Amino acid sequence: MRVAIIIHSYWPDRGPIPSTTRALAEHLVTLGHTVTVVTPTRSRSSASGLENVAGVSVRRVRIPRRWAGRLAARGLHAALFSVRVAAHVLWRRRSYDLVIVSTYPPILLAAAVRACAAWARYRYIYHLQDLNPEAALHSGVMRSGLRSRLLTRLETRNRTSAAGLVVLSQDMAATLINSGHSDAPIRVINNFMVSDSSNVEVPPEYLKREGVFRAIFAGNLGLVQGLDNVVEAARLLLDNGDIEFSFMGSGFAEESLRSHAQELGLSNVTFLPFLPEEQAQTVLRDADVGIISLMEGINQFAYPSKILAYLEAGLPLLAVADRGSDLADTVVESGAGLACPPGDPVALAGLVEKLARTAASRSSAVDQLANRRFSSGPALLAWTSLIEEIDMHLDRISD
Repeated sequence: MRVAIIIHSYWPDRGPIPSTTRALAEHLVTLGHTVTVVTPTRSRSSASGLENVAGVSVRRVRIPRRWAGRLAARGLHAALFSVRVAAHVLWRRRSYDLVIVSTYPPILLAAAVRACAAWARYRYIYHLQDLNPEAALHSGVMRSGLRSRLLTRLETRNRTSAAGLVVLSQDMAATLINSGHSDAPIRVINNFMVSDSSNVEVPPEYLKREGVFRAIFAGNLGLVQGLDNVVEAARLLLDNGDIEFSFMGSGFAEESLRSHAQELGLSNVTFLPFLPEEQAQTVLRDADVGIISLMEGINQFAYPSKILAYLEAGLPLLAVADRGSDLADTVVESGAGLACPPGDPVALAGLVEKLARTAASRSSAVDQLANRRFSSGPALLAWTSLIEEIDMHLDRISD
């Protein structure tokens, strides 16, 4: 089968999505598929064009790079990438049997792939890293109105036209099933770890002080994470000089979190900048527990991939998530960590204190969870099964 994978970030970029996508692409090549990855150039100076990476044809398309923090520029970047993808698949009409498209840029990229599918004669799998516009509406990032209704209608068509839907959690799958908008097969296939044991030196001020237990949150400091709750838990533990909370990353809520911590005089809260993945992993390995925090209800629409980084660093987990959610159940039932509901800083503070006493005893459970739930083997088998199912369906149609 001739497969195209449309993705906003690919090797040599680092992170769960580029690493997972590369492993999937190379796995499909070993099975005899012809695979092309379509992705933006990495920088303004990068050359566009075609290269071969481990048997995968990687076509990099040149578009202006987005400016961090500028919504209009990010929107333009998303639109231009979607247009370039549409132009590519139309120009190469009948060159692909199957296209795998991800959810970034949200909605627009899948809409471009869907719009071209009939003319270019391919089916597509929609790889839903999150569910939008539902997540944006739930978190308050987007207001209900004409724009949200139009985007909802567009996204519904994206999903109903897909040959298969891939999500990251059982909660996300339940949301799709309950919507009743698609008869396509739905598979829960999470991103997975691609091990990297390198330990890159970082400035010493980024590391914890000797004798301190560090609970770290790493990643996007956004609205859907509900991180004010973590700051409040830090306030409750201010008198415990052996416990420190660290935020590593950047995002929409960063300024308000810094202000909140400063107003409360929290000397036990530190902020670290967004770091390249190699340096970030060094900081994570120096920490003692990884915090995964979601606002109430958001588990229906998203699953945080930061869990992969924590597990790779060998960190026990502290999940702030709805009771009964896939995330909370995974963390607690595996023994790799503890969980409490959003909006309860007292419970969160208590769990941090408990983990300060028991974290070392959870290392075996952390390793077992990483190998059982977030390793490449089961995920690649699930992808293979879905693609074979779609391939058989295409054969029946052609017959």
